[in-house]
Amino acid sequence: RYRTRIADQIGQRTEVTTQQLSELNTQVILAQTKRAEAKARLEQVNSLLRSGGADISSSSEVLKSPLIHRLRVQEAMVIRKFSELQSRYGKRHPKMIKAKNELRDLRASIEIEVKKIAESLRNEMRVARAREDTLEANLNRLEGKSTKQNAANVRLRELEREAQANQVLYENFLNRFKETSSQADLQQADARIISRADVPGLPSYPRKGLVVVMASTVGIFLAVILIFFIEKMQNVFRSTDQLESETGLPVLGIVPAVFNLMGRSGVARAVIDKPSSAAAESVRNILTSIRLSDVDDPPQVIAVSSTTPSEGKTTVGTWLAQISALSGKKVLFIDCDLRRPSVHKGFDLSKEATLVDVLSGTKSLEEVIQKDERSGLFVIPGTDAGANALDLIASDYMIEILRQLRETFELIILDAPPILAVADARIIARLADKAVYVVKWDDTPKGLVRNGLKVAVDAQIDLAGLVLAQINTKKHTYYGYHDYGYYYGKYKGYYS
Repeated sequence: RYRTRIADQIGQRTEVTTQQLSELNTQVILAQTKRAEAKARLEQVNSLLRSGGADISSSSEVLKSPLIHRLRVQEAMVIRKFSELQSRYGKRHPKMIKAKNELRDLRASIEIEVKKIAESLRNEMRVARAREDTLEANLNRLEGKSTKQNAANVRLRELEREAQANQVLYENFLNRFKETSSQADLQQADARIISRADVPGLPSYPRKGLVVVMASTVGIFLAVILIFFIEKMQNVFRSTDQLESETGLPVLGIVPAVFNLMGRSGVARAVIDKPSSAAAESVRNILTSIRLSDVDDPPQVIAVSSTTPSEGKTTVGTWLAQISALSGKKVLFIDCDLRRPSVHKGFDLSKEATLVDVLSGTKSLEEVIQKDERSGLFVIPGTDAGANALDLIASDYMIEILRQLRETFELIILDAPPILAVADARIIARLADKAVYVVKWDDTPKGLVRNGLKVAVDAQIDLAGLVLAQINTKKHTYYGYHDYGYYYGKYKGYYS
């Protein structure tokens, strides 16, 4: 019954829609006819106006106007009067001129009235067009509604057929169930039910709630122990907070690794090739921190060292020098690592004139200073001096050279060897105003860093602070350390 009622409602709505469509079609046709008639009358009047009004009286719309009829009667009277006067007087007679003016005014009035009739016809055509557009819009809406109703009817027929098939299937199953039940009643049971068992609300065993609570507690306890054990085994520095708390010295900044992006051959000029990168911005932060370490007397000579080789001290030193040179300062970088010199490779410099030549007295300062045209940085390359490196660095002539260079350059960066590897680093760092100590991220053991800093303190080296270098920003952000590296990794959209 419910299905039949729905079908009847849909059928009634479809019939109503069909009737409305028929009525709207009729109204649209009548509106189109009325608009066409109005357009034809308007074109007739416009054609008469364009022809100069010679046949204006032939228009049915003009003939219907009583005002134009009166004006035509007056025009005829004036024409007759003009003809009578013309037989008596000449063209320049005042009466002739007055009659001519009256005739001209009447004809102008007639033309104005005809134009008003044309405008009225034009308005009538606009109204007819607007009505036609409204009726067509309603017709289109009803056609869309009719299309949806037709689709609903098709779907309804499908559902009716499916319901009939399901009903037949259900009746077959019901008949089969009755036959099976009647056969079961004829069989004699071998047992009978004495009493029905109660359905338990909870399982008696195992006690799942207690097991889950105990397992969760033990799992959390073991996870905490494992985390503390892993953290304890990680005997390296991964954040600036760790580095400051373990050493007691301030961290000037961090330097992200760029090997994967540019290759080792392009690392030396990374801040020149990409001046808006995270690496360049980190170097600017370090330079600012160095200047603020002594506001009254900013350091002019800065030594850069580390605990062990390959921690990034040379890269940090060259980047500090290049960024300073790009800011307009006159900057000199001296490769004081006379055991493993490497600065000349990054800047493609000649090794024919080096720091060793100056210290040995074979060449002058002017002959060994070379300029990097891209950054405007001045460089004194180094060379392998072997066992004589310490003697050359510790000589009085090295002190005199630095004194002369202070007068020429605004900033001097000294690339010192690792402080635990050779004794040269302590001598070089003592010659500088401030020293920067580089620590490689997630690599250098904490014990070695503490030993290296103890050697620096015992040597009375004035440390400006520490730099955490070669940071993997993705891993650093993943570890959740909220220092400089976290923002370099998370907000990389600020850098390019």
